[in-house]
Amino acid sequence: MRLTTLVAVLLLTGLVLFLAGWFRPHSKPAAAAPSPSSSVPLEEAASIQVAAPQLQTVAPSALPPVAAATPDAQTIENRIAELETLALNDDTNSLQLILVALSDANPEIRGAALESTIQFGSPDAIPALQSVLAKTELAEEKVKIQEAIEFLKLPPLVTTVPSMP
Repeated sequence: MRLTTLVAVLLLTGLVLFLAGWFRPHSKPAAAAPSPSSSVPLEEAASIQVAAPQLQTVAPSALPPVAAATPDAQTIENRIAELETLALNDDTNSLQLILVALSDANPEIRGAALESTIQFGSPDAIPALQSVLAKTELAEEKVKIQEAIEFLKLPPLVTTVPSMP
């Protein structure tokens, strides 16, 4: 019994450390600079010539995208969850936060923001959706935004319960 408990605790500890990032590869420390006393004498150092490096100009389009600018999957999932939570609120601040996400660089977040806008159900979002529609270049996104606008233009569905005589 104690052995299985110990193994379970060790496995859980390993999982927690892994998730916390302890097993990520760390950058190697830079090599220590040589000390001035252990290298070349001053008279010889004055005669050493160092060639200047040749720099090449690289077109910006040839550069790889910056990794830090691209959010990881967990960040995207967290942002989508935040948008879903905001959609359940009934205040203008939540709606504004959702509408800001409609212009996000990540298409997954834009899609989640559009779904949250529909879930929020406020016709106040229509002008912002029309603005995003005018700026969007992707045909598939244009169709989804137009459908959302049409949905939000519909009158609210109100069910009335007949009164008892």
